Amino acid sequence: MPDSALYDVSLRIAYEFEHPAAANRTILRVQPLTRGTQQLVTGLVSTAPAHDYRRDGTDFFGNATTEIAFDLPLDRIEFRFAGRVRTGAGDSVLDLSGDLS
Repeated sequence: MPDSALYDVSLRIAYEFEHPAAANRTILRVQPLTRGTQQLVTGLVSTAPAHDYRRDGTDFFGNATTEIAFDLPLDRIEFRFAGRVRTGAGDSVLDLSGDLS
């Protein structure tokens, strides 16, 4: 990709519950899309504590999904994403933006 740039991206979402939450199941949509001039080079979705069940997929709109579940009650949970995204001028995109100088 000509004139491309790499970006390291990270996200952390943490919750604390006043009372333990039982039978937790969550669907995460936290990964950047690969579309147009943006490409997800690498990405990792993780949780703390570690999940008991995980299934990765794609939703109706093309977003990456990570479905996770926990068997034991939780008083806190943390979702994390770490990845690298490449952006740049693509050949198929018409850029109508003005010059910045």
